[in-house]
Amino acid sequence: MPSPVLLPYQREGVETLKWFDGQAIIADEPGLGKSVQSIAYGVEENLFPLIVVCPASLKINWQREFEKHYGLDSVVLSGLAPQRRRGKPPDVTILNYEILESRLPELLRLKPRYLIGDEGHYLQSRTAKRTRAFRKLARATGRVVLPTGTPVTNRPSELWSLLNIVRQDLFPS
Repeated sequence: MPSPVLLPYQREGVETLKWFDGQAIIADEPGLGKSVQSIAYGVEENLFPLIVVCPASLKINWQREFEKHYGLDSVVLSGLAPQRRRGKPPDVTILNYEILESRLPELLRLKPRYLIGDEGHYLQSRTAKRTRAFRKLARATGRVVLPTGTPVTNRPSELWSLLNIVRQDLFPS
């Protein structure tokens, strides 16, 4: 399986994710490799099946990253209706935030070991349906990384929801 050559700061990011046991927010600036760090952590720790939730426009980009760097196939979900699958669950499942709530039971049945919430700032509203669904999935998964270049878009209180998702033990309320 091919693996990317990580830049020193990306390697440090992956090692930091390991130190935090896969419970972190990656708030690097755009273009610095948040995705590849998130993927490298999951692959190096063998955390399959894993799920990526991202904006709809980025699903194919994530699929390409898994294929390019690790030769991993992934299943990209679209639409609200669950899909029936037989056999072994896919190693990588990618879907967008808009369908997360309707697909939650299907995703929980996969028994994922790792969850990536790309553009984590999409989860700033603690009462939004997607945030509540993501939080349930994160609790079932245990390891969750939120890569986002903008963890706070307007006010500091928006950061609480992300911190609660990643470390409910430290940020319960």
